[in-house]
Amino acid sequence: MNNAESDPAPLDVCFNAAPLLGPKTGIGQYCLQLMSAMQHQAGIRSHYFYQWIWSNELLGHPPIDGDSTKGVLRLLAEQIPSIAYSIRYELRSAIFSNEAHRYTKAVYHEPNFLTLKTRLPTVVTVHDLSILRYPETHPSYRVAVMSKRIGESALRADCVITDSEYVRREVIEVFGLPEDRVVAVSLAAAKNFLPVAEDVVSAGLHEQGLQAGKYVLAVGTLEPRKNLSTAVQAYARLPDSVRREFPFVIVGMKGWRTEDFDREVGELIDAGQIRRLGYVSDEMLPVLYSGARVFVYPSLYEGFGLPPLEAMACGAPVIVSDRSSLPEVVGDAGLQVDALDVDALTAAMLAIIEDDSLCASLRRKGIARAACFSWRRCAEQTAEIYRRVAS
Repeated sequence: MNNAESDPAPLDVCFNAAPLLGPKTGIGQYCLQLMSAMQHQAGIRSHYFYQWIWSNELLGHPPIDGDSTKGVLRLLAEQIPSIAYSIRYELRSAIFSNEAHRYTKAVYHEPNFLTLKTRLPTVVTVHDLSILRYPETHPSYRVAVMSKRIGESALRADCVITDSEYVRREVIEVFGLPEDRVVAVSLAAAKNFLPVAEDVVSAGLHEQGLQAGKYVLAVGTLEPRKNLSTAVQAYARLPDSVRREFPFVIVGMKGWRTEDFDREVGELIDAGQIRRLGYVSDEMLPVLYSGARVFVYPSLYEGFGLPPLEAMACGAPVIVSDRSSLPEVVGDAGLQVDALDVDALTAAMLAIIEDDSLCASLRRKGIARAACFSWRRCAEQTAEIYRRVAS
């Protein structure tokens, strides 16, 4: 038998690639990195569904489709979000299925919690259960839509992928799924997250009015679950001389329920001790990580926690909360504190700022820890799941 005869038949994988079309938050990064790595997996042929349009190319912007229904749905979504979601869901499911069912051997991978309707063998990634565990930290319309549908999707799927063992155990417990139907596959930092050369860091930070090694950094969408209020309170308790020397730099898009947070940071912003940079480019983020004296991430709940891993990959000493999956990701390469213990977070910040040897040790440990995770391994493990489900 020759090699051609012994090779397994190609497997078509239909991805819902809609998260690639917006700013690359955590799920967008997951889609981009996994789908890019999957292109190098032998025997896998990838097809991408972009809300209404199919393509065989990875895209970073919406395809031009001239669909007149989207404006109507957008208007309806502002008034009655649950009805708008149902209409959009049925339309997208119909368009998706019409194309996907042409493939004789195919698997559908939904990377963003809620599966479309299809007869194809289905894999769904459930990144976390925060919508159920911490509903108060999400917009009410999202809770209304997702709290029921996330369970339906998990039960409908042939296999559920989670980003961490912590969430895997949650999914099994909450939805009563057999253990062999839920698989934890770790994420990784993208290849561009590496320690950046000092001259490049200095030049990039100069544009932001910052100095290397002279600021505290936080990265993440501004939303209640990220618990940045605790980080701000902890920072505010640092000695005034330290705050003048080490401003607190906050990076991330504005999310929801930020009114109280905006009031909390106002005085420190006026004093020049807090800098809000908003959403920054993929090129600038490794520069900010590499130049940080300390990176803080006191999240109440994470399915994985990419920002701490990205920060460690760039050599930033990290402080994380000791909740959910974060200890699993960071290990002993960072400092762990109780998410709501303001004094403990203040003490951890001060320890890294004042102790050069601790800072250097955490940098070394963080880089080594981040190297244990890779997107190639993530793609290999995910491709095995596809083959298992298809068979």
